[in-house]
Amino acid sequence: MQASWQRLANSEPSSELWRDWTFATHANGLLNAALEGHVGLEQFDTTIGDQFRKAVVLERLGQDEQAVSILRSLSDPTGTVQRRLAKILLGQGDLEMANEAANAALQLNQDDLSHLTVWCEIQLQRGDAERLRKKLAPQLLRITPPSWLHTLDARAAEMLGSSPPPYASTPAERVVYLPNVHLDPLLPWVRTREGDVERLRATIKVGDMEEAIAMSSRLITERPEDAEIAGVHAGLLREAGRNPEAIQVLDKHRASLPAESAFWKNDAMCRIFAFAEGGPNAATMLIMARESSDRATNYGAGDLQCWKVSGIVAGQEQDHLRAEKDFRQAASLARGNTQILLTLDAEISRGRSGDWVGAVEALLPLERKYGLTLDGPLAQPVRRATIEALARAGLFTDAKERISALSKVGLPESAELARLVRKIETEQSRFPSP
Repeated sequence: MQASWQRLANSEPSSELWRDWTFATHANGLLNAALEGHVGLEQFDTTIGDQFRKAVVLERLGQDEQAVSILRSLSDPTGTVQRRLAKILLGQGDLEMANEAANAALQLNQDDLSHLTVWCEIQLQRGDAERLRKKLAPQLLRITPPSWLHTLDARAAEMLGSSPPPYASTPAERVVYLPNVHLDPLLPWVRTREGDVERLRATIKVGDMEEAIAMSSRLITERPEDAEIAGVHAGLLREAGRNPEAIQVLDKHRASLPAESAFWKNDAMCRIFAFAEGGPNAATMLIMARESSDRATNYGAGDLQCWKVSGIVAGQEQDHLRAEKDFRQAASLARGNTQILLTLDAEISRGRSGDWVGAVEALLPLERKYGLTLDGPLAQPVRRATIEALARAGLFTDAKERISALSKVGLPESAELARLVRKIETEQSRFPSP
């Protein structure tokens, strides 16, 4: 790399010198320097390969939108550009656009196993296991197991409830779904602790709570010292209404102060549930919840769930200013509908801290954007937050007009909202603001 820099510094700049510098910096992980090199290279004529490598650098720097913009502008007959685009879109959660890009890559080269692997990853995320198995069937005949594509096929068979494939070395229920960040189609299938955790999380994601609890129970038996698995298991128990059992699991690890955000955010939520249930230890549970949520945000500063949990705890502590701050931090880490829902939490916390007028002003644009449809995914929570804020700000006429409109179109939520507004009106008449 030093030689490349000396040539660049001591010679007349050229595309060859800048290109060598981008290769050298990228290979050594100096991504910002590599990006500067690509900017320098753009003074000259650049190739598709140059632009592709710049997009890769941008992606690795977390600048996905710029990377996507470059990749979409390139025309690549090999499908490599489309495959990379599909991977980025998959990481962003845009499954349909990722699927479109992966299909384009495969159309350009049906025999490229890397294209096929990305396509299969996307089908699993889309829940289209049957299509994946049909596509893989002829391809697997030319690949010697074990391989990553065999693993994906076995996982798809498991999702469909089919018998284990003949090449599987373990029963289907023991197949480990290992996300391969390099998407190497020939990576052997191995059971690891990371694979166990990933498979557990995948099971939780699809909503099979009974299977997830059975799986996590087995894992904490196999790995009794693993605090992260214990935390996930406790969270599952809590959601199943078994919070006392969850706390018993957590108590076995809490004193060791594990450096795991997953453990602490689940511990905080279980303590909050115990606090809400009341009892002689309620105050202690709230104190422990705060300790745990602080540790969660310390270890998981980039995890929106940690900040959301901290906001919930702050709300129970009646520290609504902190709750608002934590929910806004969570929203800043979220995308799409999740970001809007966390923003609603932040605005309600803002109101509870004394600024209901400010909350109304912030919620009205959201109402116009999301609350006017009958059945959009955000419509009901946005309407509820807006109507509650209007009522608590003393704008009862505005709140009631909205409820009346909902009632006229037959939305059942109108009855619940009417009760909420009446309750707020009664409270304010009994305890008027000074």
